[in-house]
Amino acid sequence: MDAADLDYRVRTQSGCIPPHLVSRLLELGHAEAVGYWAGHGEWFCAREWARLLGEQDLRAEALEILAPYLASGWWTATRTTAELLESWGRADEAIALTRSRMKAGHPSALESYARLLARHGRSDEAFTLLRPHVDDRALAAALVDVAAGACRDEEAAALLAARIPDEHRCDAPWCCHGLDSDTAIGLLAVIRERQGRTDEAIALLRTRNCTSVNGRDQLADLLARHDRTGELRAYAATDVLGHAARRLAELLEERGDVEGAIAVYRRAGRSSVCRGNMTVHLAQLLARHLLGDAAHLMPPFGAAGRNTALRDAAVLAEKLRTLPLTQVLAAYREEMGAYAFKEVEVSVKQMNQLTQTGQLAQWLMLRAMPRLHRRTV
Repeated sequence: MDAADLDYRVRTQSGCIPPHLVSRLLELGHAEAVGYWAGHGEWFCAREWARLLGEQDLRAEALEILAPYLASGWWTATRTTAELLESWGRADEAIALTRSRMKAGHPSALESYARLLARHGRSDEAFTLLRPHVDDRALAAALVDVAAGACRDEEAAALLAARIPDEHRCDAPWCCHGLDSDTAIGLLAVIRERQGRTDEAIALLRTRNCTSVNGRDQLADLLARHDRTGELRAYAATDVLGHAARRLAELLEERGDVEGAIAVYRRAGRSSVCRGNMTVHLAQLLARHLLGDAAHLMPPFGAAGRNTALRDAAVLAEKLRTLPLTQVLAAYREEMGAYAFKEVEVSVKQMNQLTQTGQLAQWLMLRAMPRLHRRTV
């Protein structure tokens, strides 16, 4: 096996059996097929098959399945094997395996090794390993995470504070190399919150140019955790990305104020630069609280019930946004009915095919597909 080829196929999910299909095969009782493909270069099958074997106490067999992938030097196989060993109570073996990859110079191994040490009572050792690498974003985040267990929060805070210039704030993701000032501020805020210095953490985050990463806003999350709803409302009103509004809506939903959450999404949908995202979040909220039972009204064989429920919510949200209230229900029913009954018909046909041709499906999975695979690789 070639590590680069494995990595490309898994990252792009091309030329392989994707994870959602593996899960579906297992749900439908085709574990034998997953086991077959696990031994024929299909990583997602191998990963799930190894986990299943481990759950059955067939751990030697599970490691044997992963061995060819591990032998290629592919980091994903190393990490997965280490996770399995750790879950089986064999932490020393997981640590030794990860350390071997770290010594070989794999860029991701140091972080995994340090976190593994910290989880097993060796936080001080992990902190010492990470300290020289504080200028690396990922390793700086790991340093902050292990600092608490090592009782070295103040040492970590000093390292981060030294990397926050007095006059400069990044205005783009590629502004600074290594640990940029915004990331350093965010990590320092994590430490201050952990120390109970919430006001200081909030003040720090307000100095950042941007507090949102991957759709989550650190300042909004902090305000929500400490029940500072008034400050969160004020912040959401000024956040053009809508991430703070999303956190506010989530907080209101958690408290049972669904109408308040709907109102937040509606306001954000009018003012946010990410209006489409706000519409999706609103649709999901409506599906959870208004149309959730629609997922149970359709035969499960087409796997379209929940998708249809979400589509229902999206259609209703659009009608609420664009039409007078007196016209909403009629317009919604007309559009919803057209696609919903079509999905029901498709699902019923698939149900008939699956229940009437079980032996054929088994033959295709266990006989025809392996032969086709041998001819095409």
